[in-house]
Amino acid sequence: MTMLSILLPLLIATTYHTIEIDGDISDFAADELIIDDSDNDSRWGTLNEIYGIYFTWDAENLYIGADYIVQNNALLILLDIGDAEGDYNINDLDWYPRNFSFRGMKPRVLVAIWNSEQWTSCVRKIVSNGQTEPINGATIVVDTSAGGVRNGIEASIPINELFENGQLTPGSCVKLVALIAGGDHATGGDAAPDNELIGTPNVISRFAVVELDANADGLLDADVSPNEVTEIVEVPHVNFEVTDFTIEPRVAAQKGDSVHISFKVSDNADGYLRIYDENGRKIREFWFSLGADEEFSVGFETDGLQPGIYFVEVNTGNYVAKKAFAIVAGGRIRLFNEPHPKISSKRRAIR
Repeated sequence: MTMLSILLPLLIATTYHTIEIDGDISDFAADELIIDDSDNDSRWGTLNEIYGIYFTWDAENLYIGADYIVQNNALLILLDIGDAEGDYNINDLDWYPRNFSFRGMKPRVLVAIWNSEQWTSCVRKIVSNGQTEPINGATIVVDTSAGGVRNGIEASIPINELFENGQLTPGSCVKLVALIAGGDHATGGDAAPDNELIGTPNVISRFAVVELDANADGLLDADVSPNEVTEIVEVPHVNFEVTDFTIEPRVAAQKGDSVHISFKVSDNADGYLRIYDENGRKIREFWFSLGADEEFSVGFETDGLQPGIYFVEVNTGNYVAKKAFAIVAGGRIRLFNEPHPKISSKRRAIR
């Protein structure tokens, strides 16, 4: 056996490649390093740096590795698995809430650890409306053998827990970004790939896109180099606005009527549609999570609501749009040409 034959698997490893989850990232090959990050670009100095993110898979699991160091901060790795679920803003999560919003990706999976302490780590799925749940069978291990100088973390996630029966949508990709962040609801100090961590929230618009199923057979591709099927993508800024904001009808009856509200957003957004009465009392609240140009619509019955003016608010945290409608006493108002429910259109014609 030659030295080259010994070293080659450490340099080049094609899928399927199974990783032993022990925190030792040397299990990953060089071509499984999908994000090679600078060792001196953190806003918080050399003790809070992401050096690199590794990614690969076999027939049953996705594997993630991180080469990093943190001091009194958290490491977060977020994945968009392309199922349109999750949240565009993670500041309201029930686990590791941080003040980040995302443009072009919708995090569905969160791998997180605080201060390289094993007991604080977990792999969870972002369900909706800020809720998360542990992913069955997922594992995560941190390696602190370097004495805090440089740490490694490895995680595995079963394919069956991400995609129904392990069957991918043909052509599936995973979007991935890693972040170093402060405590609950804080912003970040480093990102891989690099993002401008400015403003509140920090807007993440640059991420890695890994092609999992290039041949569109619904299965994870075999015999590919993860680095070669990864692209770093940046989604440009779009001036945010709420569009096509409609309320029908604008004047509704107190009894037997309903109100329908719809709107679109110009960019990815999570938030609430809230309805208040004229005294400022909240009477309805609906959560939404939308991509650019996606529509949200909801209807509700007016029975039980008092006559008066009502205000509809679309609130994303950084943007608020408002409109109003009225409820009047009595039953539903019929238009002059609308048939009476007790008189058929045929009888009306005879008359």
